[in-house]
Amino acid sequence: MSAELIRFAKRYNCLLHVFNYFVAVAPAYFRPGFIYALGRWLNPFKTYAKKITSTIRSVLPGYDTGAVWRRWLDSHVTFVLDFLTYKEFDTVWLKTTFVCANQPALDALRQSGGLLLTYHTHHQNTLCCALGLQGMRVSAVAASPLDSPLFDYIGRWSTRVNVDSARHFNGGDYIFTSNLRSLLTAIQKCFATGEVVVSLCDFHQPKTDCVASTAFFNRCVAPPTGVIEMALKHRVPIFLALLAPTDHKLCLQMTQLPESVDLKAVVDQYFYFLESNIRANPSCWQGWEWFADLPKTLEIST
Repeated sequence: MSAELIRFAKRYNCLLHVFNYFVAVAPAYFRPGFIYALGRWLNPFKTYAKKITSTIRSVLPGYDTGAVWRRWLDSHVTFVLDFLTYKEFDTVWLKTTFVCANQPALDALRQSGGLLLTYHTHHQNTLCCALGLQGMRVSAVAASPLDSPLFDYIGRWSTRVNVDSARHFNGGDYIFTSNLRSLLTAIQKCFATGEVVVSLCDFHQPKTDCVASTAFFNRCVAPPTGVIEMALKHRVPIFLALLAPTDHKLCLQMTQLPESVDLKAVVDQYFYFLESNIRANPSCWQGWEWFADLPKTLEIST
């Protein structure tokens, strides 16, 4: 593991220890101005500040990059504060913190179940909690914390994120990608029983047999499509959703895709939805971390 990644992991561990102390021992100090200033100062992502801000500036030259960066850091702090208190989440939290910009789509998901494709926004775990608190049985496709190179440094925290959020899944759980056979079996069962399967595909997965790449700003991305292909095979509804802070609440942007879509159309719409949300709120997406590593549009093709 690189020295830069080790530095990131140690800084992250420090932030979590400090914030966990405040949550458990000194919640009276949780005044927004103080806690977000502290979070920006301790934030591990400052290790990658130059890369992230230069990427945002190059992709969105007309935006105030400094303001976007501060909101991006604050979004991460919001996630930390949330996950340290996942155990306390209830319908009161839901009513005071969560808002959906497309309630009919959310109602449709509740009624039908299906595949919910979301994005790295810092709040994907919190999204699963919110769905569960509205009565949905939720299962989330994710990498196992054990597979992360950071596990030796922040493994206890990543495990806590999963354990404490899954208590709101109404019997669902995390489905780890490390065991393909178990993954396929679990997803098939979820689709058959009308559950909500949450998956994130907003990253590039280089492979020689790419079946669905798409343009994304001035780059090209070939995401993992296995879960999408399963949803299409089982003819379950597919939804797109992005949860991010807006006006001091967590706002869910959401839409349902038409029944007639094929794999390429799903991938195209998935990244079009993300790009539209980024243009409206550039700090909503965590993926600025890796955007610069995506291939140029002409470097891959379908």
